[in-house]
Amino acid sequence: MLLVFRHVRRLWFFIAILGCAMIHADAINPYPRQILKEEKLVTWSFDDGIAGWTAQHNCRVEHADGALRIVGTGNDPYCRGPEINIPGPVLMKLRCRSTGKGGAVIYWVPQGERGPSQERHTPIHVQDDDKWHEYAVELPVKGALSWIRIDPCADEGRMDIDWIELWRIERHPLAIEDVRVEQNRIVASVRNFSEREVRFKIRDGEHTVGADKAASVTMSYELKGDRPFEVVGLTATVEGLPPVTRPLALYNPAATANWIGIGADDLILQVAPDGTGARLLRKEQPVAFIAPLVWSDGKTWPLHPVKDADSIRVEGQNIKRFVFTVQGDEIQVELDAAHPVEGPVVRALGGIEQGLLAGVEYLGKGERSSSTLDIEGPEHIRNEPDPMKLTMPFMAFVTDQGSVAMTWTNMELQPTFATPNFYDGASDHRMSLKGRVIEATIRVGDPFDAGNQLENTILWAVIKRGGLPDLPTPPRTSDVQMQFCLDALRNSVVADPAGGWYHAVVPGHRKMPEKPKYFADALSTIWRISGEVRNVPDMVRGGAHIRNDSIYFVTGRAKQWLDMMNREAQGLIKAQQPDGAYRYNGEYQKGHFEDTSSGWCAYRAARLLDHAYYTGNEESLQAGIRTLDYMKRFRTPRGAQVWECPLHSPDLLASAHLVWAYVRGYELTKNQDYLDLALRWAVTGIPFVYQWGNQPIMLYATTPILCATHWKAPVWIGLPVQWVGIDYAYALLMLQEHDKSFDWRRLAEGILIAGEQMQYPDGPSKGCLPDVFELKHQQRRPADINPCALASLRMRIEGRLDNLSVSSDGTHRVVSPFPVKIEDGKAHVQSKEGVDYQVIIDGDRIVDAKSKGVDVIDLAQ
Repeated sequence: MLLVFRHVRRLWFFIAILGCAMIHADAINPYPRQILKEEKLVTWSFDDGIAGWTAQHNCRVEHADGALRIVGTGNDPYCRGPEINIPGPVLMKLRCRSTGKGGAVIYWVPQGERGPSQERHTPIHVQDDDKWHEYAVELPVKGALSWIRIDPCADEGRMDIDWIELWRIERHPLAIEDVRVEQNRIVASVRNFSEREVRFKIRDGEHTVGADKAASVTMSYELKGDRPFEVVGLTATVEGLPPVTRPLALYNPAATANWIGIGADDLILQVAPDGTGARLLRKEQPVAFIAPLVWSDGKTWPLHPVKDADSIRVEGQNIKRFVFTVQGDEIQVELDAAHPVEGPVVRALGGIEQGLLAGVEYLGKGERSSSTLDIEGPEHIRNEPDPMKLTMPFMAFVTDQGSVAMTWTNMELQPTFATPNFYDGASDHRMSLKGRVIEATIRVGDPFDAGNQLENTILWAVIKRGGLPDLPTPPRTSDVQMQFCLDALRNSVVADPAGGWYHAVVPGHRKMPEKPKYFADALSTIWRISGEVRNVPDMVRGGAHIRNDSIYFVTGRAKQWLDMMNREAQGLIKAQQPDGAYRYNGEYQKGHFEDTSSGWCAYRAARLLDHAYYTGNEESLQAGIRTLDYMKRFRTPRGAQVWECPLHSPDLLASAHLVWAYVRGYELTKNQDYLDLALRWAVTGIPFVYQWGNQPIMLYATTPILCATHWKAPVWIGLPVQWVGIDYAYALLMLQEHDKSFDWRRLAEGILIAGEQMQYPDGPSKGCLPDVFELKHQQRRPADINPCALASLRMRIEGRLDNLSVSSDGTHRVVSPFPVKIEDGKAHVQSKEGVDYQVIIDGDRIVDAKSKGVDVIDLAQ
């Protein structure tokens, strides 16, 4: 559709010019194809029997009370239906009741396929209240459906199915896709999904599109150019079928109007007199606009804005209350409609520098939302995510023209988030809320170059909502919790009393590693909790997600520990590039714009600076500083989990490593820049932490990374992995010792308590932390990880020493397994009476000591 303008200088939607190429590169259609009709093809009523359904794994299938009864008898039960042959796509409807935990999953098998696969399944959120409910789920079958499999629950449980119906869905053959505005025209592709040629009309033109091919057509639409905002509907009609319409909300920045305005110089809101949209000006410069103010199903209503003393009230059809209020740099929106609507539709101007939809998207300069760089399957499209995947009610764009952020109160509202704006084919950056009652606050700030980075808006959103939420209730008292962890180390993850430990277990299936090891982290944790010193052969460093090396110093192995630390540091120095960078060239680099990342570099910087912190080694310190300075170029936490996830992916573990590295850098150099950077990177982790909850275990759970393993599955968005959060929380406690500007301790403690809530309360993995915790189903999923990191964090939260203590007076440096402080050239150690232990002085001298309770070591000797 060609847009004809009276004057080139009055280009409509000039903001789309720069972004049109990007939009075309990876087009997303936010409007699904219309359903024309549904036809029921198969019914299983189960009145007289099980109708050919059979058990396949860990379940029984029987007929009971006029229903199909599936009884789970073990892990992952499932059964299958009889052979069928119906064309897809298919809508499956069923009426059932369930006592099984974990929800149900439907697998579908097309004709010609041997069996189910991970690419062909759909979950159903089946309630486990043993009451009858009806459910419907679409099975996007290509070709014909051969049979289906039902996984009724995750483990033991019962599901009764009253009936199942399979309906064939017939959708409209056409869809209007890849809509984009290019200077003085709108271009759209009309795609034919049918197996026959389709002739259609758009405005004054007729076109033919072949089967399964995309055809780009140019459509003319003349504009008067005298209105700031207008909604245009691109409509394709096929004889005998309903029309297909794609709405576009257009903005003409050159149009004049008798604006109705409120606010001061820092922020002015100007609403168009016809109520079609509004402009947001900061220091008299346009930063964003709202278009439309509100709409439903792509349609707007006649609206009438009225200026009151300090607000603008919008009246109109279906509107009960709609008020804008400006205070400082904030716009308060109160909207109450007769039925669900979308609004306000806020659209930020300028080139994107950063973007965030908390828990779902975390974007850097020039990046697009819903890209395939982190997820390649259909779940990469996340412009309207399940609200439960959001960790907090917050979304924002920071551009070279300003920053626009939004927070709201009701977590049941549906957010939309798209950059560039593929809803309207524009290069602006779009966010909105959908619901009936919407209360939101919009904050407008300076552009990125003026220092207003995304982290400022994150903190604003937390503070605006009253700060961090109250802590959840710990599941156990401190003493009971520590004993709980100790029992797990003595039972759940131990090979035998003298055979070593596992990092994690999958009961009945595997252990990690395959052969147990005498992990130092497990031995140190046992000693810290119980005082038990196990002098074992072949001690191996590690075993937990937070290192704990205490045991080396109470078993006469300080020299072994020091040699390992020195070798690790030398290896890192050797691998470092001259500019301080570390390069990654593995399989997970695919799609990333460079061969490094903040998380990849930060982990190595942290290890180098830990070495300098413990030993005073100048070479490690200088190497670590080079990496700290190199990392100033990064603005997004990403790429710390490349054992299975893309280097590009936004990553909470990267935030943890970055905080750790910069705190160590500050402690060693007292360079305030490093502390400021530690603070900044700590803020980047906040949007990975759930700050709301509608489930017993949810508050302070942590989404680990915004991607899918190997780009495919599982998708980690909205799927907490608490050990990653534990690492982040531990780094926050390191920061909290030097920065009091935010309640880092509360954030860390909330994450800890959520992890303690997730620990297995009983069973073979009692006391272990599940690798995954499903929020909706409150389901723990293995691998089941030893609780050493939880114990370390609990000790640190309570002010107790969990690892090694370091003290330096500028002349000497002492490392001890007990709290140590240097005074008058002597090390004063607050030890436990009767314990044989070692300290390391100045990175190379090892001194043996037998504790008297308070020990004094002369450092000059």
